[in-house]
Amino acid sequence: MKKCVWVLSLFLLLLLSMYGSELIYSFWIKQDYHLETKFFFDKEYQKLEQENKKLLDVLDLWDEEEDIIVSKVILRDPLTFFDSISILKGKEEGIQLGDIVFNEFGYIGKVVDVTLHSSRVELLTNIKTEIPVEIGSSFGVFFREGKDFFVKNIVSKEKINQGDKVITSSFSSFPKNLEIALVDEVIETPVEQILKVSPIVDFQNLNYVFLTKEVNYE
Repeated sequence: MKKCVWVLSLFLLLLLSMYGSELIYSFWIKQDYHLETKFFFDKEYQKLEQENKKLLDVLDLWDEEEDIIVSKVILRDPLTFFDSISILKGKEEGIQLGDIVFNEFGYIGKVVDVTLHSSRVELLTNIKTEIPVEIGSSFGVFFREGKDFFVKNIVSKEKINQGDKVITSSFSSFPKNLEIALVDEVIETPVEQILKVSPIVDFQNLNYVFLTKEVNYE
């Protein structure tokens, strides 16, 4: 009789051990899942909070402007990263060809293609872009070569220095008197003077943009 009680007790302990370990394992799995889920949502919350702050910066900066449309950047092709972006607004939201695109730092580009609910923006940094610009009382042409930006064909009326502002010329078809770059380096060659410049907009990080209606710059 004692032997049967001992065997039964051992059997119960074995069952308890087996199912107890499964319960403990299941508990820790659930804890890990909850921790991973919390970590994921915390990261998403931080990301949304940062995007919201950028959007509020744009709205605060331009709250007195009329006919402003705000849009999120939805696509950037790695092969044409500095050439164009796609945005989440189109004809149904009032976007038209030629609309001017900015962010909180400055001029980005203009709309060159529109569908019902999206548009393509040709960037200032497009490889084919050549823009007449002014540096003080000097003139030149802004362009991109590889991943670097320069001003060439300079007609200089004064000494150009590092840190000088590069603005769009009043003689171009682009919006005039917009600051687009700063001079990084003045390169003197036997033939001409070339400026290496940096755009004031960080074209590697475009999240939200705003658009204004096309206007006549004559």
